[in-house]
Amino acid sequence: MKRRKKALLAGVTLLALAMAILLFREKPLVVGPPLPEGKVPPRISASGLYIVAPDGSLWAWDVGKTVALNGDRIQFLNSKLNLTEAPQRVGTNTDWRQVESGMCQNVAIKQDGSLWAWGANDRGEAGQSIKNLNIDVPTRIGTETNWAQISTGVAHSLALKQDGSLWAWGWNIVGQLGDSTTSNRFSPFQIGSDRDWKAVSAATSASFGLKQGGTLWEWGQNPEALDIDRWKKGVSEPRQIGSDTNWVSISEGTSPTLAGPASFLAALRGDGTIWIFGRDRDWCSPLITEPNKPGARLGPDSDWRAIRAGDRCLFARKRDGSWWVCGRNSSGELGIGSFAIPQTTISVEDFTPLQRFPFDFDPWAFGSGAGHTVLLTRDGALWSWGVRIGAPEKSDIEKEYISLIGAIRDLVPGRYPPSFWSSVQRDALPHRIWRLPPEVRRNLGKDHADGSAKH
Repeated sequence: MKRRKKALLAGVTLLALAMAILLFREKPLVVGPPLPEGKVPPRISASGLYIVAPDGSLWAWDVGKTVALNGDRIQFLNSKLNLTEAPQRVGTNTDWRQVESGMCQNVAIKQDGSLWAWGANDRGEAGQSIKNLNIDVPTRIGTETNWAQISTGVAHSLALKQDGSLWAWGWNIVGQLGDSTTSNRFSPFQIGSDRDWKAVSAATSASFGLKQGGTLWEWGQNPEALDIDRWKKGVSEPRQIGSDTNWVSISEGTSPTLAGPASFLAALRGDGTIWIFGRDRDWCSPLITEPNKPGARLGPDSDWRAIRAGDRCLFARKRDGSWWVCGRNSSGELGIGSFAIPQTTISVEDFTPLQRFPFDFDPWAFGSGAGHTVLLTRDGALWSWGVRIGAPEKSDIEKEYISLIGAIRDLVPGRYPPSFWSSVQRDALPHRIWRLPPEVRRNLGKDHADGSAKH
C-alpha cells in the first residue's frame, strides 16, 4: 500500500511538473508595429552592456564589477548599480549618441560631438591624466566637439573625428594604439596624419581600420602569430591588409579574456563575400573555403549585405533580408534553440554550422558580447539570448531541482525559456527582457531642434 501511495505521489508530482513546464512555455520572437523614430538612432554597445535609447537617454546593466588591470592580474572594483536583468537608466541626460564598453572602460559620444568615459584608468583607459583612478561617472575627455565614432578593446580605445582623423588612448602593450610605441596614453593621441578613415574597430589587444578608399588596415597584436613571444611584439603602427580596395564594412569579434590574444575581424567585401582575419579565426575553420593569408573567405556565398561579429561567432544578413548564424553556441548565443554542448558541461565549444536564424527581424539596435546577444526591435522590445545579463546564479538546491525537471522538460515538446530551468541562466532562444519605458516612448516622433528625427 505504501509503495502504491509513493508511486501515486510521484506520478502526481511528475504531472504537476509537466503542467508547469507547459505553463512556462515562452512566446516566439514577434515584432509589433514600429515606434516613431527618435532624435538619435538607438545603439547597443558591441558587448551588449549599454543602450542609447532613441530619445538619447543612456541605460546599462550591472555585471557586478568594473575591471582594472593590475600587472598581469585582473582587479575587480565595486559597481554602484544593483544587480538586475533589466537595464537601468544612467543619469537623466538625453543627449547621448553612442556608447561602447570594453573590459576596463566605457566610452561615449554625446550629440554635441563631445567625448566622455568612465571605468578604470590605471593605463589611461578612461582618457584622464590621473593614473589608477577609478572613474564611476561619465567624465568628459578634453574640450573638442567633433568626435564621430568610437570603439573599445580590453583596455584601449579608438576614435574618429569628423575630419576623418584617427585617435587612440589607453593600454599599448603590443602597439594596439598604432603610435609606433608600446607606451600607454592617458589622453587621445592622433595616429598618423591621414584624414580618410571611415571606420575603426578595437579588438582584445588589436586594432583594425577601414579607409574611404576601401582599403583594410591592422595594428597591435600580430594577427598571424602562433606563439606568445611573437604576439607580444605586435605591430605598432597601421599597416594595410592585402591590396584590395573594395572593402565596405568591418566588425570585430573578441573573447574578453587576458588568457590569450583572442580576437578576429569579420570584413564584408563589395562583391558580397565575407572574410575573416586575425589569430583567433580558427573557430570558423569548417567554413573556410579560401584559406590564403592574410584572410580567409567564409563560405562560398556572395550575396551578403551586413555582418555582426560576436564572441567567436557571426551574424550575417543576406541581400534577401534573411539572417544567418554560425560559430560558438555553448551558451545559446546564436539563438537557434539549442546549445552546442550541454548547459552544465565545461568543454571545448563545438562549431555550429552556418544556418538561417529561425526568426526574421529588422534590428533597431543589435549587440553581441561574451556569450550573449541583445536585440532591440523596432516596436521597442528588448530581446536577449545566451547568458542572461545581470541574472544571479541559482543555489545548489535549486540546481538539483532544475536537473530533475530538466529531464522531464526534454520529454515535452514545445518552446521553453531554458534560463528558467538552467543553473547558469542561459536562453537558447530569444527571450523578451524589457521594453522601452513610457518616458522614452512619449518623446519619439517629435520634431527636434537638430532635425535628426525621421518621419
